[in-house]
Order: sequence, then structure tokens, then C-alpha cells
Amino acid sequence: MIKIGTATFPYNVFCAVGARGFLGEGYLHDRFFRHIPGCTWEETNSAFKTVTLEKREGNMPLCNDGIHPRETFSRSIVVEPFSGHVLNAVSWSNFGLEFYAKQGIWQEMCKKESIVISIGTESTEMDGRLREIEGMRKILIRWFKIDQRRNVVLHLNFGCPNVQRFSYSSEIYTEIRESLTRLQEIGLPIVVAFNPITPAEIIAKVTDHRACSGLWLSNTVPWGYPLGEGKEWKDIFGSHTSPFQKRGFNQSGGLSGPYCLPLVIRQVAAVRKECLGIPIIAGNGIQCAEDGIRVIDAGANAIAIGIVKIVRPWRMRSIITGVNQYCYQRERLLGWD
Repeated sequence: MIKIGTATFPYNVFCAVGARGFLGEGYLHDRFFRHIPGCTWEETNSAFKTVTLEKREGNMPLCNDGIHPRETFSRSIVVEPFSGHVLNAVSWSNFGLEFYAKQGIWQEMCKKESIVISIGTESTEMDGRLREIEGMRKILIRWFKIDQRRNVVLHLNFGCPNVQRFSYSSEIYTEIRESLTRLQEIGLPIVVAFNPITPAEIIAKVTDHRACSGLWLSNTVPWGYPLGEGKEWKDIFGSHTSPFQKRGFNQSGGLSGPYCLPLVIRQVAAVRKECLGIPIIAGNGIQCAEDGIRVIDAGANAIAIGIVKIVRPWRMRSIITGVNQYCYQRERLLGWD
């Protein structure tokens, strides 16, 4: 169990943002994978795909329903099943926050369980991004009643390398704090999301804001970032040039998979050293229960899993059960229950 502000989540495993789609609908491959023993989302907490203020085309064209991908095999995703890695350049394809909020599905869900809704900004200038935050604040106030908001956690996405271009310095710190200030009157708990290359000192500063209820340290690693430990991008994709550049995309993509896990563990440990009490959800590269337990031992309160559903779907149940049981036993030993 993990508590984030007013929201209580029964499990210590979340589905990664976007792993179950915008409204929990899933993807085409889910129809086939559900027949694989061990492939399940049972006993995980729900988190939904990042949406922006306005409709965004991105690199994954959507059907007219605004939910399902138009392409059977998306050109914005490259899967390397043998190494367990996925490179994506989806770039937040969506129909805009209000489109999904007015469906009423999130509101029905949060009557029964706590959920995570993810938002992101896309303008090239900070002033524009803050105006987007203001627009999304108004939409959330309009579509969510006060009694519903206690079970909704807002995921403020500052970690997508396919959309956002930040220098990880005082600029991002200032912007995140201003975003939190503008969103806090909604009354939703807010987790701020970063990718594994964000410096721990920047993350730690953000947690001082009263509206920051938690951290989500689970996003992709930008193409070309040094992976360390002798690991090379060429080892996975056979080239130092991104497959998406060859496909004519403007983005090089972000990586999920085992090569990212050491970066995540190192970041979690560094952030936990600076921030003792705040809830941390972390992931990227977790493909067995032992991986998840390593992330918990580094200082996370919960993990997020996503691409394991694509590359190792039969392992999902063992990861979910193993991490949930480990956290439950640890909480009992520490007297937290």
C-alpha cells in the first residue's frame, strides 16, 4: 500500500503511464497477450497516458475515437525482444485533456479506486507552457467534483525526451514550482515526474513545494545519453544512429529496458538520500521481481512497470506478486501497517 496525499493505493506496483492507454482500454496486442499465463495487470494501480491541453498529433496517429492507434504496428515504436528493450518516439499523441475528461470514465473509476492522470506541456517557451498548465487547471476543476479529487493523483510529466527540451538547471526548477503553485488550488495530490537523467539536486528542490505530494522517477532515457558500465546504444540497435532518424522523425526516441535500470536505481538512491519522507514511484527496465525489489531497496515506495508487458509478458504476475509481498512484509517488520 502507498499513500499519496489524500489518495490511497492498495498496491506497491503501478502500471507505467500509458501502459494501459488513455482510459484503461489497452492496446491491440493485449487481446493476444491476455492468453499468456502470467500476463496480467491484476493487483496493480492504474495510471493513464499523458495528455496535453490541446490535441497533439505526435508520431502515433490515432483513430477518430481519440483512443486507439491507427497503425497496427506503430512506426513510432521499435521493439528489441531478445534484449528486452523498447525505443519509442510516440511524442504524446492525444486528443487533449478535455476530450478524455468529458468521457466520464476517469470520474467513474475514482469512485471505486485511486487513479493517476498524467498531463504534460509542449510549448517551446516557458510562458506558453505555464499558460497550458492554467488551461488544464480550469478543465480539471470543471470536470472533477471535489469529492472525486481525493482519489485522483495528478502526474505532472517533466520527463519525456520526445517532447520536452529542458536544460536541467534553475530553469526547470522555476517552471515546476510555478506549475505546482498554479495547480495546487485544484486540491489534487500531485506527483512530479522525471526521467533517469535528471539530477537529484533539482528533484530534491521541487519536493520543498507544499503541492508536491510525491515523485515519479520512471520515464525513458534520451537517445545517445551515456548508459555507463560499458553499455552502448549500438549493442541494442546495431548503430549509433537512431532508427527514428532513418524513418524521418524529428525525434530520436527514448529508451526503456534493462540498460536503463542501473540509472534508475542510482537516481532513486540519490533522491532518497536528499528527500527522506516523500513517496517515490520508480521504474524503467524492471523485468523480473528481483529488479523491482532492487528499486524498492534503493529507496522507492512503489515501482512502475510497462514494457515488460511487450517483451516479457509471462513475467508480469511474478513481478507484481513478488514486489507487493516484499513491500507488505517489510511494512509489517517496520510496524507501518
